[in-house]
Amino acid sequence: MAQLRRDSDEYAKRGAKLLGVVVQRLTRLEAYLRGHPMPYPMLADEKREVTRAYGVYIAFGLDSFRIARPATFLIDPAGTVRFIHVGKHQFDRPRPERVWQALDALGGPRPAGSRPG
Repeated sequence: MAQLRRDSDEYAKRGAKLLGVVVQRLTRLEAYLRGHPMPYPMLADEKREVTRAYGVYIAFGLDSFRIARPATFLIDPAGTVRFIHVGKHQFDRPRPERVWQALDALGGPRPAGSRPG
């Protein structure tokens, strides 16, 4: 979440809308957000329905128990998934440059000074 918070302006410049989904109780998420507000909406997937549907839920692993792997999905306006990164462990996230390249390939707005993909 910290990386998304840090890069949220860059996502906005590229025309992307962020949505965070976490596997935890809504009350815990609300408590966290009171002390760490996010510049984008956050959803609590208490029943793990969203994370299971997107294939990122892990019931049991060497570094996890009933949580979701960190994942990034880029979904175009028509609802088609255009980019997927599912972490191999809890600290595996895509390099921002890979995400910017995928966003640019979708043909949305680009920040000033950037080159087309």
